[in-house]
Amino acid sequence: MRLLVGRIGKAHGILGEATIEVRTDDAATRFALGAVVETDSGKSLTVDSVRVHNGILLLGFEGIASRNDIEALRNTLLYADVDIDAPGEDDEDYHVLQLIGCVANLEDGSKFGEVSDVLNLPGQDVLAIKTEKGEVLVPFVHQLVPVVDIKGKIVMDMGTGTGILGILASMIGCGKMIGIDNDSWCYENAQENIEKNNIHNFEMILGDAGMLKSYPDTFDVFIANINRHILLADIKYYVKAMRRPSTLLLSGFYSEDIADLVQAASAQGLTLTMQTTKDNWAALCLQKK
Repeated sequence: MRLLVGRIGKAHGILGEATIEVRTDDAATRFALGAVVETDSGKSLTVDSVRVHNGILLLGFEGIASRNDIEALRNTLLYADVDIDAPGEDDEDYHVLQLIGCVANLEDGSKFGEVSDVLNLPGQDVLAIKTEKGEVLVPFVHQLVPVVDIKGKIVMDMGTGTGILGILASMIGCGKMIGIDNDSWCYENAQENIEKNNIHNFEMILGDAGMLKSYPDTFDVFIANINRHILLADIKYYVKAMRRPSTLLLSGFYSEDIADLVQAASAQGLTLTMQTTKDNWAALCLQKK
């Protein structure tokens, strides 16, 4: 079956790389080197480079070598032939078409809305749920956020990306949410998602960990869904921005990175209280006492 697997975003750099809004549950296969995808106009594109930058998938295509060529393709939809009946690796595997139209209920059993789409973002799937008040985006994986009491708390989402975790925190009831990302594409998309979800207590900032100098001893909960190298380099800035007591939630890295991150956190006076892994992705919950 011909299915939507992604959308070309803005150009990244000057060498013809494109940011990709992933719309597939198997990006590693759909966008592997040599994979061929078809545009909504019927043109075939062959992937000749693949990498992830700040949680965003970047692709290069054969015959496209300039920023201008990528900008000409901006917002182009990408399709691939997918066997939706192929068995998954485990019983929890699903296909987007199996979820769309499903009713989403709250914990008390009352209807919240219906699933209208599934967005496949790095490290997590996100359900687009159509409610009486409009579309709401909800992460479709077990996150650490729901097990932390954030009601009325001041929360930082570092490396916000498209803002999904911060939006979820706002929906759960945090008092104030601040997000920081150094990528203008992420910043713009987060702003759009915040507005789309009618969130009014979420402030976005374009910048890096240096921006935290303006927020000493401020945050009750600090979320950072970034790769290990950035986490190791910037964790000292995170801790200075956290008040006592407070919680640090780290994710976006692999299981083999846990030991290094726990060691770095301990050096900053943090205590590990919880860790979880899934499909080699890992997350940590740490406390500043």
